Amino acid sequence: MERCQVEAWLGSIPVSISLAREEVVGTEAPAAYETMLARTTYLPTLAAELASHFGEVTTQLSYGLPRSEVKRVEEEGALTAAEKRWAPVWFSSENQTVGWEYPVGVSYDLLGGERLPWRLVAHFSKFPDDALALVTADTCERTFFHSLKQAVHLETGTARAALGMPRVQQAALWDAVCRGDRAAFIANDVAKHDSPLETPPRAVPVRLVLARDGRRLQLPHAAYDAAGRKRTVRETVLDRFEAHAAKAHGVHLSPDLPLIDAWKALAHPDHFLYVLLLDAGPVNAGPAP
Repeated sequence: MERCQVEAWLGSIPVSISLAREEVVGTEAPAAYETMLARTTYLPTLAAELASHFGEVTTQLSYGLPRSEVKRVEEEGALTAAEKRWAPVWFSSENQTVGWEYPVGVSYDLLGGERLPWRLVAHFSKFPDDALALVTADTCERTFFHSLKQAVHLETGTARAALGMPRVQQAALWDAVCRGDRAAFIANDVAKHDSPLETPPRAVPVRLVLARDGRRLQLPHAAYDAAGRKRTVRETVLDRFEAHAAKAHGVHLSPDLPLIDAWKALAHPDHFLYVLLLDAGPVNAGPAP
């Protein structure tokens, strides 16, 4: 199980990020920003780097500042680290908005089409209706911890462990997520999943992503049936949604794999197992069995 966890954390995606054409000053587009992104991290964590990379060739950066302050920044031609941190940005892939609230690997599995590098376009203005305005690294951090609290509540029946984290521990945990550092994450995590003697979770935190339209569903699933048998991916997910296959972390899940084992091996840092459903049928949004 630990080997699967390590491999999941080591997973990364090469990305090539270009600046939106309408935001380029001049006739020559700037060089793309290229990097390797951990599957477990989030796109808005690149805000500061992208602001630095594209800042001299676009007039669209607002940095979350009042308009008068933006003018001062432009006149002085310099940005503080704090101002760069607040540069709002959104991304598109093949003219589709890329959701920022889910881990990079989840969005790539949905929109990347297994093409590498994953070519993205960065936008610092004209936020579409399906993208939240002023998306920054700070916004993303708050969203991550909100998600973590939801997952811990599903696991234990209370979010107390996540709610009671000291700020220093929260900062260390988020830094580990941004850097893809599993060891640092484990040292600061609110719960451990790898002990065979642990109390079974009250519910397995699962988020389903429908490949056909990108719709997301969050449903709790019991880890065991009434007879104490581990419930499988087939009976909890595939059969219910008439899906032909399911993937997590880019890996096809065996229909007979116990859902709780998939969660222990492939859950993201927010403790949710993100499952991409391929060719799913009509969706019944009722309670999970």
